[in-house]
Formats: sequence, C-alpha cells, structure tokens
Amino acid sequence: SVVTGSADNTARIWDLESGELRYTLRGHTDSIWAVAISPDNQSVVTGSGVFDKTARIWDLKALKQVEQIMSRLSLEQAQLIIMLMKNKVTVATMPEHLRGIYDSIPDVIKPFLIPIHEEHEEVG
Repeated sequence: SVVTGSADNTARIWDLESGELRYTLRGHTDSIWAVAISPDNQSVVTGSGVFDKTARIWDLKALKQVEQIMSRLSLEQAQLIIMLMKNKVTVATMPEHLRGIYDSIPDVIKPFLIPIHEEHEEVG
C-alpha cells in the first residue's frame, strides 16, 4: 500500500499493484502536510496544517483513527519532523544541535520517524 496526504484534508490508501484507491482516511480539518507508515506497516501517522495542528495515528488493518495528538509544536519541531519523514536526516545521523529538538517531540510520534533501513544499536 501507498499512503498520500492531500489538500482536501484526507489521506488516501492506494493499492500499490493496481493503483486503485483502497480507503480514504477522514478527520483532519486542514491540509495534510506529512504522512509516514510505521516500520511494521501496521499504522500510519498523518500531520496537518496551521489550523488543525494535529497528528493522527491510524490503524491500517482496522482503517480507523486510534489516536489524535493535539500539537503545539514549535516551528523547529515541525521542521525536524518533516525532515525526518522525508529522510533528509535520520535519527542516527542528525547533527548534535537537532538532538534537543528531537528529544522534545512527543514520544508517540517517534516510531514513525525512524526509517526501516536505519540501523539500530543494540542495548546491553
């Protein structure tokens, strides 16, 4: 599946093979600026614009919203989230001056910001 965000306040789930629309996710009240699929492909997070100011987490199997995060993110947090979602920077390679901003992002969003191909250090 592929998930897209739109200026019509919806996110759409498309079948990758056929190109057909599978489902439309509704709930935002402003354009969707960013989408990210979880590494396990079980959920997606959508982020909306200036008027909505929310991130929403959707269960891809149940096709329903499971969490809404009202956001009062700073401009720096929002820019870093977009950079991470677009793989312009990774958690493992981000410069030190961005670490404090990353640490202040709500924990529920962080799993969506780590790309599948990023290597994780083992702890212990």
